[in-house]
Amino acid sequence: MTDYRLKAETGEFQLTGNMAELGVSVSVEHWQFFAFVFAAAASLAFGLVDAWGFETRMVRLVLKLVLFGVLGYATLYSWRVKTFLIHRLPTIKRRG
Repeated sequence: MTDYRLKAETGEFQLTGNMAELGVSVSVEHWQFFAFVFAAAASLAFGLVDAWGFETRMVRLVLKLVLFGVLGYATLYSWRVKTFLIHRLPTIKRRG
């Protein structure tokens, strides 16, 4: 009679290939969302600067330019803010 039993030895698991890299891909939908958030935040900030009633036009202009720069940096270049917004977008889409 023939012996059909498996005679396996202990094996070794090896993983070969390129290192995995973690990255965040930003789609067109995300960029549209960034633009919406930027526009809403900039409109609110500019409205608050006008409502607080600073004396000179130059102070208001400088404040608006600084706010525009800070909000632009936050929504376009800041990794933390962009990641936060990307993770919030699916939650916002589900609620609507």
